[in-house]
Amino acid sequence: YQDQKFPDSNIPKKDVFNSIINKELPDQYIKYLESKCEGLSHHMDRRKPHEYGIDLILGWLSEDALINFLQKNNIKSNLEGNDRYREFLSARKISTQPDIKITSKSGDMRLLEYMCDWRDTWWTKGHLDLRDNKYIKLQNDKAIFLGISPLSMKGFIIDFMDDKQKWEKRFNPAYRKEVYADDKIKEKMKPLKDILGLLKKI
Repeated sequence: YQDQKFPDSNIPKKDVFNSIINKELPDQYIKYLESKCEGLSHHMDRRKPHEYGIDLILGWLSEDALINFLQKNNIKSNLEGNDRYREFLSARKISTQPDIKITSKSGDMRLLEYMCDWRDTWWTKGHLDLRDNKYIKLQNDKAIFLGISPLSMKGFIIDFMDDKQKWEKRFNPAYRKEVYADDKIKEKMKPLKDILGLLKKI
């Protein structure tokens, strides 16, 4: 992100990203994040606008790391989502489309949904919630769903081309909206070192 700036500003992306990684976010960057995210109440849940912005950026950086890892392991992959340019989107441009496309050596293309559980909820609580019809989109696209939980060093892969499990639709008070829930996610989680092999097998 060297020499890249956020649109309509003189704020370097590199500086914002580094300040978040180092947990030293200056007031001017907090104000910028608030200005870009304050209209996204449906997506923020209980987070403040700048907190939601921080979570978005952490998600972008972890996606970048994943793409780099996949390519180093000879899995052709690239970003496909609306936020691939790492800029804040309006509510109408935010979609449930999986953000990564992977291509096999034979040329077959699959969409890859990637999610990172920073709080280790999947492993400690044993459930995973998908919001805003994300589950339906993954089903329709027959996507591959990769989840990584850094604290427990575990992850899972669900192939929606073969997934027969029926997820439960219910209201989540923390998100204040309906979700599709997998209460058996812990059974699917494996050490991260095994995940790449599973992905290559698919």
